[in-house]
Amino acid sequence: MGMGTGDRSHRFFEDMAVTHVLGGLDESDGRVFRSHLLECADCRARVGELRAIAHELADVERDERRQRAAKAIETKRRETAEDDDEPGDAGRGQRAARILAVVGFALVVVLAAWNFTLRGTVARQEMAIADLQQASEILQLGEAAIVRTLVDGVEAQVKVRDGNLVLLADGLDDDELYGVYGLTADGDVTFSRGWQPTDQKLHVLIRNPGDADQLIVTEYTGQMPPQPDGRRVLTARLPAPD
Repeated sequence: MGMGTGDRSHRFFEDMAVTHVLGGLDESDGRVFRSHLLECADCRARVGELRAIAHELADVERDERRQRAAKAIETKRRETAEDDDEPGDAGRGQRAARILAVVGFALVVVLAAWNFTLRGTVARQEMAIADLQQASEILQLGEAAIVRTLVDGVEAQVKVRDGNLVLLADGLDDDELYGVYGLTADGDVTFSRGWQPTDQKLHVLIRNPGDADQLIVTEYTGQMPPQPDGRRVLTARLPAPD
């Protein structure tokens, strides 16, 4: 379960799919991802596509190795048959050396870019896992808010702990955008975030919601308004801070 925008939460699992296919997930991440695969047809399809690509790349790499070996053997055979002192051999050797240098440099650039991408993926996964752990702790030990749903079929719970807030909502429309607002008793907005559901679910972690004593979720289109002006989906009366 990812926190943040719907796209961001699902991108966490999409990034995990790459590491999963490469065999780089540890035991804990592997359990999280395999559990997600049971529920997400999109990620199952993505894993299948990545595995197919990996197999194709492996086949291409094997073919290229065979072709390079055959060319090397043929080149060696021709060089052996020719006179070592024949004019032009030195020039061909220099050209071959330059080509090898260019290919080697290109390979280094590709590997560096791939390493940078992997580091970014790992960092995002670590942040998402930290969010999951904190959200799980809030859900288990936090104080529940009084939630009122205003749309048929929507179920939600809100819990607060140590100045942080978790909202779980189900039964939403994946094609809609939802704004989550925190309001004080005077009606001032302390935070506002926009999310899009995944599989009709909204999983939101808000750190430091300020002095908000009420949470409101509304639908909106286009740019998210600064105030909760759209159709209200649910409201929650937050527990008073300790």
